[in-house]
Amino acid sequence: MHRDLSDSDLIIRSINAPGVFSELSARHGLAVHDYLRKRSGPGTADRLMLKTFALAFRDRERYQPRSSDARSWFLGIATELLRRGRRKSVPWGHDRRGQTQEQRDRLDDQALAGLSEIDRDLVCLSTIGGLNSVEVARAIGRPAAQVEKRLELLEARIHPMRSGTSRPHAARSLRQRARRDVERP
Repeated sequence: MHRDLSDSDLIIRSINAPGVFSELSARHGLAVHDYLRKRSGPGTADRLMLKTFALAFRDRERYQPRSSDARSWFLGIATELLRRGRRKSVPWGHDRRGQTQEQRDRLDDQALAGLSEIDRDLVCLSTIGGLNSVEVARAIGRPAAQVEKRLELLEARIHPMRSGTSRPHAARSLRQRARRDVERP
């Protein structure tokens, strides 16, 4: 294992030693799978996670090391696969009775249902993917300032639409995540 190497270093090293890339799958596989599962369901998540890492492996020579952490790169690929496949995310507006606490803690489905595909991607990368605005910007290839502004506007739009959740602070967390612009260790 190469725990002392950054993701960027592993990607660069994997160009000449392809087996090293498996370390990246081990580091980020769970986060990518969790993101895909919450957006597309468990059956589709397995297949899309494998495809995400296969595409990342294929395109590793084109990786632009803007950060030592490649999680936003992997989640950007996963988001593009969801978009290309026109996958439906978690069923928007479904009945909330009988849900687990974890399900209730997600952003309100009805609030997300009214958003455009790109806005849903921004919100999901921030909340489900746990990325800050800089990382979301890297994932979708947009300027960080534009992403931060958009997340703030989305927070204002989502907050009044929220209903039936046990976490009224969840919409505020969008702004908090958007402002966490420091690199992750």
